[in-house]
Amino acid sequence: MAWFRRRPAAPAQTASTRVVVTSPDGPTTTWPGPTLAGQTCAVINGTGVPKDLTWPRPGLTIGDRRLPGILVPSNTDLLVVKARSEPPEDGKPSIFVVRRDFLAGEERDSPSYLGVGARATIFLNLSSRLCPSLKRLGAALQRDGARLYVHAHRAGRHGFLRLNLSLPGLDHDFDTAISPVDGNVQEFLAVACQTGVIELHLSHESSGTALSCACSAALVQPVADRALAELADAGHPATPAEHDAFNAGLRAALVAVNDSLDPTAAIPLTVTGSALSFLAIEVVI
Repeated sequence: MAWFRRRPAAPAQTASTRVVVTSPDGPTTTWPGPTLAGQTCAVINGTGVPKDLTWPRPGLTIGDRRLPGILVPSNTDLLVVKARSEPPEDGKPSIFVVRRDFLAGEERDSPSYLGVGARATIFLNLSSRLCPSLKRLGAALQRDGARLYVHAHRAGRHGFLRLNLSLPGLDHDFDTAISPVDGNVQEFLAVACQTGVIELHLSHESSGTALSCACSAALVQPVADRALAELADAGHPATPAEHDAFNAGLRAALVAVNDSLDPTAAIPLTVTGSALSFLAIEVVI
């Protein structure tokens, strides 16, 4: 559930960085994996994932904290399902090379938070109304960086995460409310906390170009841990029907807290270099 908020007036991963995202009863992602055609693959191991996997399944662990059970499958889960449905005839692992925008979708002005392939990524397709020029935004990002705020809130007995992306030079920032039972946001936070790197992949409705950069995010671990701690005693949806009912009220809950940001919840994002706009993934089933 996304919304935008009017503002008041006024190092990249390298092959030596080993990242492992282990999911109880679910797939495990490891990076780096093999190199194919000059590209380092992430490896998703789905051999231990039951074919009749039930939801929710156990949540991921970030630091010493176990997250709520995952009720919404992540893109990693969906790649395992796809590999099983179309296995290679030679019995070898499935290889997927996918663009970030394909994984995140095309909805405008609504950030997607992904951790698939052991890369913590924010994808955002910007409208001309909110961003007149992607080129000017890119120059401002290089100069000023961006900020990601991670808050915890309640909507009745259930808790939700509020992720707010603030980009330089724009009159609005981008608010998103997500239940922590969502597999994508769990993977995003797990990878970001391990690596201290968050990638921004920005596109524009009126241009065929895109902006992909890696940003250092040194404060992501303490900020995320505090938000998750605030939800430790919150309730969470346990069935798809409960999740649908909860999601139906998320927009109102987000708008209710949309008028303020806690500066202690800010994660500065400093551009450190470019980022590949696609993923190379080997899926073992």
